[in-house]
Amino acid sequence: MPLKPQTQPRLSLTEAYHATQRWLDHVGLRTATINEPADGVVELRSSSHVARVRINTGPVSQRAVLALLRVAEEAELTPLLFSATGFSNGAIGFSASQNVGLFDLAGDGEIVPMNAAAKQLMPEDALEPAFASPIEAVEAAAPVSYFEVPTIEDDPEPEDVPEAGGTGDWRTCPRCGSTHHPGTRMCASCGADLEARTGGGQLLGPRGAPAAAHNPAPARVGPTLQCRTCGSHEIELIYPD
Repeated sequence: MPLKPQTQPRLSLTEAYHATQRWLDHVGLRTATINEPADGVVELRSSSHVARVRINTGPVSQRAVLALLRVAEEAELTPLLFSATGFSNGAIGFSASQNVGLFDLAGDGEIVPMNAAAKQLMPEDALEPAFASPIEAVEAAAPVSYFEVPTIEDDPEPEDVPEAGGTGDWRTCPRCGSTHHPGTRMCASCGADLEARTGGGQLLGPRGAPAAAHNPAPARVGPTLQCRTCGSHEIELIYPD
């Protein structure tokens, strides 16, 4: 049964993102790229679908569905929209006519389909909700700014939304290489610890190597042949004729 729309979200953006990616992997839509096109929005793309997770003050409006639809049409992908505050009547009606799958996020991370397009993707083997009970925002002691709920009346038009800084500060899973939000502690794809570190305290990168430098060049010991001008080691000893 669809959840009742509310003003404050049932989950933080980190929690909503984790629950959504976990569910997408479960139904076979493995995430290929992750982006943050605006505050309170995370976009996950697979080879066939584009899903947006929205955290807002109030039910998600028709304008948010239209913004997603434009992105999906440009990329030729099937659009999916996930919300932790429910959807307005306009969003539900417009999504039905445009075949946009709407999903409600419960406080325990359960994914609830809101229309026919969403129900078609529901798996036969139900996935256990991501959280046993509603929990507080992740990393509450040191919150990340774009995990906070934006205080806006409605969703801005796509062209008015500034692009975020990409995924440069996001975490990479040391086991499978999946990309995750900075506040994520466990990989949604393989369950690896994203806070694993080397003996020196350095975060691990893909395949367990240090994130900064996987294979540093060995230090040179003793004298070596090197050009004084360009530093090249491509030096050949030439004898006079």
